[in-house]
Amino acid sequence: MLHYTGQGPKGADFYGAPAEIERFNLKERWTHLIRLLSFLVLLGTGFIFFYNNVTLLKIFFNSGGEAVVYHWVAGLIFLAASLASLGLCYQDARFAPYDREWLEKRGGYLGGKEVEVPAGRLNAGQKIFFWLTIALSLGMGLTGILMIFKSSLPLSLNFVLATIHGLTAIIMVAAVIAHSYLGTIANPGTWRALVDGKVSRQWAQKHHSEWYKEVGKEAAVEEEKGK
Repeated sequence: MLHYTGQGPKGADFYGAPAEIERFNLKERWTHLIRLLSFLVLLGTGFIFFYNNVTLLKIFFNSGGEAVVYHWVAGLIFLAASLASLGLCYQDARFAPYDREWLEKRGGYLGGKEVEVPAGRLNAGQKIFFWLTIALSLGMGLTGILMIFKSSLPLSLNFVLATIHGLTAIIMVAAVIAHSYLGTIANPGTWRALVDGKVSRQWAQKHHSEWYKEVGKEAAVEEEKGK
């Protein structure tokens, strides 16, 4: 709320411009959707466990054991989708020299509204978010899998695992909230790229200038081959 009222969303994002460039392919969009849906299940069940909320437990589940099973299954799906995302986006998530300028100008999100900053297919902020969520996903996933067998583990180890699991989950929730805000309200028109996978040339040039240059070069090569 402080950012929205103080900085506000970025300006016109070419709503009427035709979406001509593929930003995310079908595999990437489905992987993102599966991560999102499984995370929401984890968030809901985790909230019930964290606060021992019996009221919500009775509303959505027949028993505590059933909620635990949903949490386990969603956790395994989320971990698998996160690993798939790592395989799909590893190349684009590597840091480049121009990312330094993006960070120095804070992506144009703090002070200096509508500041133009260079960015690849993923900007520096998205790269940081990507690697952070991959690390957190692995932390939550590995500790969660071990806690499935907590009855066979020492009590002291269970305390450590539960603490790490809880802390990584809290950071993950905060990161996802920030990511959701920046990908929707703070950048109008951005969300549609995760629906049909395409963006306009004007949007690409404004938000991801370095990637747009690469797309232009690839298009020129394809056109030359066609001749």
